[in-house]
Order: sequence, then structure tokens, then C-alpha cells
Amino acid sequence: MLNRFYYIFLILFVILLLPDTVCTQIMVEVNPLVKVRILTPYHPQTMKIMPKSGYYSVLDGDTNQILFTLAYGERLSIGKDEDILWFYLESTNYIYRTNALILQPNDYANSQLNLQLNGLDIRSYRGGLYIDIENNELRIINEVPLEKYLCSVVACELVSDKMEAVKAQAIVARTFAYKNLGRHKAKGYDFCDLTHCQVYKGSSYEREYSIKAVESTSNEVITYKGEIAEAFYHSTCGGLTSEPLEIWGSSSYPYLISIADCSPSGKDYCSNSPHYRWGCYINDDEMYYALKQNDKTNPGDYLTSLEVFERGDSGRVTKVIIRGENTHIISGSKFRNSVCRVLGWGEIKSTDFDIQDSEYGYYFTGKGLGHGIGLCQWGAKSMAKEGYDAYQIIHFYFPRTKLEKIYE
Repeated sequence: MLNRFYYIFLILFVILLLPDTVCTQIMVEVNPLVKVRILTPYHPQTMKIMPKSGYYSVLDGDTNQILFTLAYGERLSIGKDEDILWFYLESTNYIYRTNALILQPNDYANSQLNLQLNGLDIRSYRGGLYIDIENNELRIINEVPLEKYLCSVVACELVSDKMEAVKAQAIVARTFAYKNLGRHKAKGYDFCDLTHCQVYKGSSYEREYSIKAVESTSNEVITYKGEIAEAFYHSTCGGLTSEPLEIWGSSSYPYLISIADCSPSGKDYCSNSPHYRWGCYINDDEMYYALKQNDKTNPGDYLTSLEVFERGDSGRVTKVIIRGENTHIISGSKFRNSVCRVLGWGEIKSTDFDIQDSEYGYYFTGKGLGHGIGLCQWGAKSMAKEGYDAYQIIHFYFPRTKLEKIYE
């Protein structure tokens, strides 16, 4: 009898010591509604909303009182008068005034709205809207089920006829979304619709291939030791991926390491990318103007020279010296960001670059496009073309991870 209790106790003790990696599912809310701030670059002043499918309850955002229902064939006009929102149903012309407006659909997944901004047709969106005023323009927040959000994100972030690459993109995008829910919580929403989070352009940008990829990988995420992993992606690594410490100076992870993006034949998977190798020329005046816009890069009254000071293990620039009236040593990532925010992101495409001075400016030659961390999209497309499936692609770019399903 004592021996039996001893063995039962021993088994229970061993189970408690087992690592989290034995889990086959991750417990989180499945397919939550996510809040995405949309259309910021348009600086909206007025807008018109027309249901494309379903119907919507229109609520006063201050009181949550239902004012009327908006259905197909009807149009809602919205604008602002200083810091007060006004709106009216065009069939009645009765003008409401409030601080915020809510459009609540009868079906978040399938109800869709057509939006016009500043008199121009823009896009369609699934789900609901929250609208108020911020910085003298309309602030528009789209509330949409996460899986429907991904159908647009995947199509915006990757164009490919290789389904296994698209499925890999869907899994990485889903993992990023779950890991970063509430990224802009202090501002009242989860995500922006730009590359800072993930590019999202509503249901009008959904494609058959992106919908299929999202649905066929439903609820699948990348995990490490039972936790949802940090999942990043970029266009083109240039032959070698990077790690967060090298680019952002942030913590590294055992699965976000520098990977040689090389096939068994010796050819880099992303070598077909138009950004695999690149060059650009920035003249003295343009460079000086760009650097002067940021206190951390401002050379003062004149710019003397630029020099690569340090590189990381992947060859990417980790420090740049800016010499002028003032001298600055800054990270390669901050240097690139300072220049490209002013001159455009098509100039210095990555931090894997060399600088050559000329009499009137600077020649840059480099490799890849983007930060280089995690999934290389052009590499994934080539791997899929060679017959690798989505799961093999994921494990190539995120070693030591697992693919698991989330559940409530």
C-alpha cells in the first residue's frame, strides 16, 4: 500500500516539474475584437459612411444611447465644428452634436461599411467604428474580429501565389497580433494600421489567397516554452537575418537569432528580391537637412562626415559617427530612421550598409529591406517554391519554437 502511494506521489511530482513545452494549446481569448486606428495619414476632416452589408446601431458615444439604425442604401455624414462632432442621416437632415460616435454592427464579422473621407472614396471595413476628435481631425477606430483583421493584414503585407508562404505569413501575423494586443492601449486602441504595427486596409484589401491562408491556419500561433512568441517579419534579409539586440538594443530571444538564409544549393533564398542588393546617393544638402531634424543626429551648423563605427554579428551597422559642429555616435537603426523619416523609406533600405563619401554627398550600398528580424518574406516565398510547407518555413526562421492552437 505504501509503495503504491509512493509511486502515485512520484508521478504527480514529475508531472508538476515537466516544462510548459508539453502543452499543445495556449489559453487566451480566441478571435477577440481588436481596435485599430485607421486612416491617420488622410487627416480626416469630414466623412460619409454607407453600409455595404448588414445594419448598424448608431450610438451617442457620451451616453451610449441608440439614436437610430443605419442600413444599406442610407448614408451618414460626419464632420467637426472645432472640438464638437456633428453628424446626420442624409435622409432626415437632423443634425446631432456630441463628443463621440459609435457604429455598432449586427454582425461584427460580416457587416461592412464603405467610407468616404474628405470627399474621396477610400475603403470598406468590417465590424464597428468609434469616432471622435483628436488634434483637430477625426479619429477613427475600427473594431473588428482578429481573424478578419488578419485577412486584410496578410494581403497587405505579402503578395504571393505560393500558398505555403502565405500561410506562414498568416501564422506570424497572428502571433504578432496576440502578443501585442493593447500595444496602443494608452491611446484607446490596440493597433495602428501602419508598419509600426501591421499594415491594415480593411475588407476592400482582402484577397482570396489571404482569406484561405488565415482560415486554414485558424488559431495557430508560434510559441516558446508555452508562451506566445515574439514574432517579427520583414521584406528581405539580404542573406542573413538579425536579432533584436543588434537592431533595437532590446532583449534577445533563443529563437530570434541570426539565420543564414541559404538553400542547400548555396543560393540565398531571398536573392530573387529586388532589394537583395541596393544602392542610393544622398547629396550633402539632403543629408544635412534630414539629420538636422532630430536633436540626436543634428550636426549643428555644418556636416563634415559620416562613418560606420561598429557592426553586429550579422554585418548590420550598430553604430554610426556623425561629425560636424557637433559629433554624435548613434545606433545604425536610429540613423536610418532619422534619414528615412525625412527623405523616404526607399533610400537607406536596411542597416546592412556601407558608406562612401563623395565630393558632394554620400553613396550607400547595402543588403536587404527592413529590420531583418524573424521571417524573411522573400525567403519564405522561395522556400515555398522549393516545396517547403508553412511549418517548415516557420521553424527555419524561428528555431526552437512550436506551433500551437490557442483556445479559451
